[in-house]
Formats: sequence, C-alpha cells, structure tokens
Amino acid sequence: QITQGTHANPLFVIDELDKVTTTWGDPLGALYQLHEPRSSAIFCDKSVPWLRFDASRANWVGTANDVSELHPALRSRFVEIDVTAPARDALCAIVQRLYVDLLTEYSVTSRFPPRLAEAQMSAILGKSIREAKRLLRLALAQALRTNCNELSFIIASQAHVPPRIGF
Repeated sequence: QITQGTHANPLFVIDELDKVTTTWGDPLGALYQLHEPRSSAIFCDKSVPWLRFDASRANWVGTANDVSELHPALRSRFVEIDVTAPARDALCAIVQRLYVDLLTEYSVTSRFPPRLAEAQMSAILGKSIREAKRLLRLALAQALRTNCNELSFIIASQAHVPPRIGF
C-alpha cells in the first residue's frame, strides 16, 4: 500500500474523469496536487488530514470519453492518447467473442450457432461495444423466451452518430 511504503510506484486508473460531477465541490482537486512532484511527495488528503504520504512515484492513468469536459489545468497534467474505434475486422472479432461468451454464460452453446451470421453481425456493427453486448443479450433473451433458435435484432433507428468505443 502507498501509505505503508510497500510499493514504490503504484498505478492508479481513474475511469471516466469527464463524468465526475462538481455539484458538491471539486472531487478531482486532489489530482492537481498529486500530479505535481513537490506537493505529491508530502500529500495529505483533506478527508484524512493526519495521514501524510509520498505519492511522488505514483503513476496515473485517466480515461475520458470527452476530454473537452475536463479542466485545461487537469488535462495538462496527463499525456493524452486518443483511442479510436477498432477497425471492422477487429470489431467483428470482439462482437463474435461477446456472443460466444454470452452463449457460454447462459449455457446455450448447443442451442445456437457458434458464429453470428453476416446479417446479424451487420445489424450490430457501428454500435459501441457496450451497446453491442446489450443487443446480444436482448436478442438471446428474446430467442429463449420465444423458443427460437435464431437471433433477431430490433434496433431503434436514430440519426447517424459516430461509433463510440465504450465498453
């Protein structure tokens, strides 16, 4: 643990920094201090003022769907890496893997084909990974409810939205 000095350089991952609400103050405020060499060496969080520790060797990874929502001072303390959506082949492999995992999770591998058909794959490509998984779950549930051995996807039409990478 960092407070007991047993790890020289821990890695902290803070997911979706852009989703943090500032309704009751600035919960990311401590990150400003933690990313400065001098102040991170004697860091003291306001919630536990009696506990000082050295976080100067900590490594930080932050994720955000929309970095424009972050304060420029916070953005300047991170190295930004833009992660683009996977190529079609990679996306097909991910969706196929999700499908197989769901078949295994629901113990229905013998009831459904081991691979999604091209039409089924095309129906969910262009969606985020999270949305693809949701659609697969819904299609499997519908097929099981109706005692059908084929998946069909009901996708609400919407204005064209660029694909997101969300998991």
